Amino acid sequence: MKIPSIKKLMTPFPNWVSSEASIDDALVMMKEHAIRHLPVKHNGELFGVITERDIKQAQNIVEKAVSQNLKVKDICIQHLYVVEMETPIDEVLMNMVERHIGSALVIKQGRLAGLFTTSDACRCYAEHLRYTLRVSGGNDVA
Repeated sequence: MKIPSIKKLMTPFPNWVSSEASIDDALVMMKEHAIRHLPVKHNGELFGVITERDIKQAQNIVEKAVSQNLKVKDICIQHLYVVEMETPIDEVLMNMVERHIGSALVIKQGRLAGLFTTSDACRCYAEHLRYTLRVSGGNDVA
């Protein structure tokens, strides 16, 4: 059986936020869309990724008045893990584990096409287990 590519399991057409947006705006967007990771663009190009955790940590560290003036570019992670759509999922998963990261940005011809997060990985694994148990009758899994 061939290992599927990331394009089969990613979240396509992800929301993104401008590097110039406030962190409060990014947090509102995350809550509206029930997501925890947002790709960040600067002048139309991938710039970073920001997480709900990054925002909450920044808000806890700095004074409330200062945190209200923070922009996404001030706290986003700029060391990106970017993969092509055809990258095998096992390669992406191993890289995420080895790098201790929670997301991979997926590109097609240099443009953002999708996002793959640990939540996507958990969803896929749960679906795999359900399928495996249904097919095997559930007796093969400890």
